[in-house]
Amino acid sequence: MRTGRKAFKCFSVNRSLIFGIPALTLGGIGLVIAAYVLLILSSILYLIKEKPLDFKLREVNYVPVTIEIATYNEGLLVRRSILSIKELIYPKELLRVLILDDSDDRLSLGAVDAAAQELRNSGIAVEVIRRQSREGGKPGFLKQVENLVSTPYIFIVDADFRLEPDSLEKAISYASYNDFSFYQLRWSLEGNGLISDIQRFLLQFHLSEEQEKVFSLGLPVKINGSCTLIKTKDLISIGGWNPNTITEDLDLAIRFYLAGKNGAYLPYLGGTGLTTPSFGSLFKQLDRWVVGDAQALKAYGLKIIKSTNFRRSVLAFIYLFNYIFSFFSVLIILSAIISYYSLPNYGYYALLGLPILGFLPVLFKREYIPLYIVSFAYSIFMSMFLVKGLIKGEHEFKRTQKYKSRVSKWGLDRIMAACLCITTMILSILGLTIGRFIPATVFLIYAVSFAVVTAFW
Repeated sequence: MRTGRKAFKCFSVNRSLIFGIPALTLGGIGLVIAAYVLLILSSILYLIKEKPLDFKLREVNYVPVTIEIATYNEGLLVRRSILSIKELIYPKELLRVLILDDSDDRLSLGAVDAAAQELRNSGIAVEVIRRQSREGGKPGFLKQVENLVSTPYIFIVDADFRLEPDSLEKAISYASYNDFSFYQLRWSLEGNGLISDIQRFLLQFHLSEEQEKVFSLGLPVKINGSCTLIKTKDLISIGGWNPNTITEDLDLAIRFYLAGKNGAYLPYLGGTGLTTPSFGSLFKQLDRWVVGDAQALKAYGLKIIKSTNFRRSVLAFIYLFNYIFSFFSVLIILSAIISYYSLPNYGYYALLGLPILGFLPVLFKREYIPLYIVSFAYSIFMSMFLVKGLIKGEHEFKRTQKYKSRVSKWGLDRIMAACLCITTMILSILGLTIGRFIPATVFLIYAVSFAVVTAFW
């Protein structure tokens, strides 16, 4: 009797395995297909032909402008931004500078006051504003000073930016003969090392391949948080800054678009900012951007889909919420895990191996190899931040460090990157052991990407 029961139990297990394997294989293929649907959707914008644009500048109609700089414990770095205003090719009597200072350390407070006084000595009106509470972070501060602005335009500048002397003049020149709610200037980043190279590459791609194209197609231009000229009356007409967000630039751009007011992207260099010094600070910045993106997705996603005709609304949605497509990497990893428990299926493996094939063209340009490798870890972190943003209710505004004041410690995010590195390496070894070479190679690439991130934290 016992032998019969054992045989029946063994038969039951084997039968469940036999019927379970095709379902797993099908599920894995479904995940890979979903991954490539995301990848194709994210690429639609780049397949559309860009329309020619006329960026020719005409005679400048000089008007009063308020320049706003928000700063928080930037140390001597804030002088870089404040004193670059002194070099602007623009009538000094038409400029008014508002320095929104949330600093609480002596060095930063002293640096702001000294730079502000130097600017006053050059003939420019400057006001340093400090508040008791940092409620709402930067967007909350921008909201508080709205009633202090009486000029037709506001020029937003980050505290680490060094403005180009002709930046404001070019923006006003274009605005004098065009009617947009805001004008986003091109900007660049400076810094040394792999982390800086990654940030410069991503920024260059965003501005030259995305911003300029969407502007030519009449789609919503993003506000990038700095070197942005905003028409004051249009800002007030949509309710001003939103203090209940951590990405005030994206939030404002979306609300302009939904109100039927678009912005312009101008390919003139407005200024140069600083890259973040480590992967730790870069991912802290990404955390805010992606969580803020999720915040905006919940608030405005459905409204954008319903806003205009189907084609335009879909393209606008894809562009404004492009972090959604980072789930591509997560789905590839999940499908690789499933492949361990399914029968070998060469069609499935061919699909799974496509990310590896993407590495081959990169080999011809060696400077892109580190960027390609790191992009896998980059996508995984963005996916995690997006999930956090969609689930979590309230979000705190986080400032991003732009210089190294101390050696990074082994924080939770760094430990997570190291754990992911070890896990994917183990899965790669396991895959080679049981003969799953394609999944093993996929995991090896991910292991290397997490190893690079952890090493440069």
